[in-house]
Amino acid sequence: MTDRVIVSSALIYNGEVISKKFSDERDWLFDTLPKPPNTLAKDFVACIADQAEYCSHFILPRKSPKNAQSFGLVNYLQGLGLNAQQADMSALCIFFLRDAGHQFAHSVLSVFYAKLLRAQGNTAAVAFAAAEFQSMCKATAAFFTLWMGALQGRFPDSDYRQLFQSTTANMSVASGAGNQNEAFVKNAFRNALAAHGIYDAANAVAACQLWVGQAKETAWYSRKSVCRFALFVASHDAAPDLTAGNEGLFTNGMPNSTNLLNCRSWHASEYEVIEHVATRDQPSTIKFPAHFDASIYPGNFSVVDKIGNLTLLSVQVNSSVYSEWPDKVYYYWSLTTPSSTATGPSGSALMAALGLASIPPGLSALTAASNYLSHLAPLAYRGEQGFKWGASFIDRRSEHICGRVFDKIDLWLR
Repeated sequence: MTDRVIVSSALIYNGEVISKKFSDERDWLFDTLPKPPNTLAKDFVACIADQAEYCSHFILPRKSPKNAQSFGLVNYLQGLGLNAQQADMSALCIFFLRDAGHQFAHSVLSVFYAKLLRAQGNTAAVAFAAAEFQSMCKATAAFFTLWMGALQGRFPDSDYRQLFQSTTANMSVASGAGNQNEAFVKNAFRNALAAHGIYDAANAVAACQLWVGQAKETAWYSRKSVCRFALFVASHDAAPDLTAGNEGLFTNGMPNSTNLLNCRSWHASEYEVIEHVATRDQPSTIKFPAHFDASIYPGNFSVVDKIGNLTLLSVQVNSSVYSEWPDKVYYYWSLTTPSSTATGPSGSALMAALGLASIPPGLSALTAASNYLSHLAPLAYRGEQGFKWGASFIDRRSEHICGRVFDKIDLWLR
């Protein structure tokens, strides 16, 4: 980790970008270490020490196991003064950014981690630093999600460098310590999104229209961690919309009714993989031609990989689900219905309505072993009401989900 600590320290201390060559690292250390009697030497050494501590607690630990119920990072953050909710939300954002391989995000978060370390021993300072750290974890996760959801071509590494390199205003230790606050970083994040034409930094309504207009057309499936996080955000505290014409969409549920933005859900096996509602590849045999929409398969993945065609399932269920919409409706319904009724009269009536002659022999066991999966309820409801799954609805659901994602995480940038 020595390479990582020194390279990261160089960026954060004075905005320098150095390679992992030993000679480059050594030269930067010799050239940059303030000479006595310069009192900045303490800040220089502290910056490197903070990066080492950050790597030790946030980067080095192995990924938590499936279905973990407790998390070392959450416990560590609570030990630094974050309350249970702050620690869990902060850790969730960090787990997401780690899983996405987004290394530069840690450069920002480590700055606010250092502020949290400096606050120890002062109750009021710890409370402020804890709230600020959680706020920056959420803002960084939001920035990365909005960036990748609408652009997807590359990571925003250069924009992170600018936070420490800008000649007008930066947040480096050497020349911009006064800008190490959430207002400065959030403003920079909003401006970076706006500079790439996917956001309006001055107008939230226009920002939503810009971002959703592009995000609804992108292939989210190609960025799996970002896609998972967006689906968690969209499904959080959501319920099926029962309004006529909105079958298959979400509506806002009661607060804490479906809490998916937490570390346990992120590591739960039941939300582990991304499921294509309309299969990624066209089924070789069409059993239900009345429910098949050929326009979903134009010869590439431009429709099936949109977020409106995606949901979350466990590996076991995902591998057992049949390919076509009527079969999938029954799966989704079974996973949002008590197991005692899945093969009873209600199940038989739904099978008849969908034109199903039989159900997979293992479905009852899968249903009995699964928790209630609230995020599948809108899909089950759409099928129960007799509505089909086609390209036009995928487009509409993509716009709907992107709108929900933006409405929630744009607040994290404010």
